[in-house]
Amino acid sequence: MSGIKFFKNTKISDNSYLIEASFSDTFPMRVYCYLIVGSEYALLIDTMLGVGNLKAYCESLTDKPIKLVNTHAHGDHIGGNYHFDECYMPYRDIPYFLTAPSFAKEMMAEQAKAYVDEDTAKLIDPDDGNFASSKIMKVLPVKDGDIFDLGDRKIEVVEVGGHTPGSIVLIDDKARIAYSGDVCNSNTLLEFKASLS
Repeated sequence: MSGIKFFKNTKISDNSYLIEASFSDTFPMRVYCYLIVGSEYALLIDTMLGVGNLKAYCESLTDKPIKLVNTHAHGDHIGGNYHFDECYMPYRDIPYFLTAPSFAKEMMAEQAKAYVDEDTAKLIDPDDGNFASSKIMKVLPVKDGDIFDLGDRKIEVVEVGGHTPGSIVLIDDKARIAYSGDVCNSNTLLEFKASLS
């Protein structure tokens, strides 16, 4: 590992964390994901851009097994998926994920270098475990009404297509939190064919 702090977290509720990419102050967009830790397993919601080993970071926050679910199949939500062997995804977005452009870890590392100072860029190495090339992985479909039972809390899947055809919100009734991906933002993309078809 390079010694670069790729992520930071904020506890937003009991056993619930907002995770933010923190490797650069100049990156043009803020990207987030969430880790919900239950008594049986933890649920990671989205994986941001794929810069840094998010799986290893989450494993530093919990000793529970981690399952991954994506709110939709855009690159800033699925970029870190390839550190995992499988993911859950809205069934309507699976075709977009399976046909998304492939990225080599070397390309991801070069992109990361563009947003850091010269000294930090020298520390970025595509072979240090912080970058993963696209690979074939198991993709499990989720649909409206599905439940992730973490043991002491249940997370419900609610379909709310619009940002993408399959966009979902994940509801944690116990914590009274709705994890909305990009559904509730100023970039709903309703004018694009792929958003509604």
